[in-house]
Amino acid sequence: MHVRKRAITLVVGAALAASGLTACTGGADDPEQTLEELQASAEAGEVSASPSGATLSAEDAAIEEKLDSAVERYRKYLAIGEEYAAKGRNGFPELRRLGFYGSQEMMDADISFWNKITQNSLKQKGSRTIVDAEVVEIQGDPLADIARNRLVMDVCVDATAVDVVWPDGKSALGERPGRSVMRFEMQGQPGTDEQESWWSLAKATKTEEKC
Repeated sequence: MHVRKRAITLVVGAALAASGLTACTGGADDPEQTLEELQASAEAGEVSASPSGATLSAEDAAIEEKLDSAVERYRKYLAIGEEYAAKGRNGFPELRRLGFYGSQEMMDADISFWNKITQNSLKQKGSRTIVDAEVVEIQGDPLADIARNRLVMDVCVDATAVDVVWPDGKSALGERPGRSVMRFEMQGQPGTDEQESWWSLAKATKTEEKC
């Protein structure tokens, strides 16, 4: 049993590294202006101010707002996933139903993670925290609806409080997670009559950078 636990420890770690559930988010405050207001300001040639007091162009302000909404979307993904993982239950069907997946690659990574959780009766202890986030790249017009955008962001995630444990309470992780930078590619999805456009997760990569 010791050998088998060691083998599973390695694959659990690998699944965590590929899944978006390896990371954590720290949130930004809700923006004071809506995207529509920013677009109206742009048409009028107006500018907006950042929390630091620096003056931002309408385009830069729109990018900040989109970063905030992408981080918030990732925060919801984490919250739902961690709620299921804490109970040792498969959260994939619910996350898929809510439109969190933007690629087959992301779905495959999470399927691997959830299989390790459920097949080995594992449970997660603790939660991740988002410390900071920044935009690496945005594709498409920042002033357009997010359905026309793909946003790449680096997120500093603090997972020091997280552990994955066996039914006997012993850790299934070979190495306890710490703080690290995760890179996410968020794909905008077109809205429907019932739902506005939203962000989905297309790719999650753990970088070598610490934060």
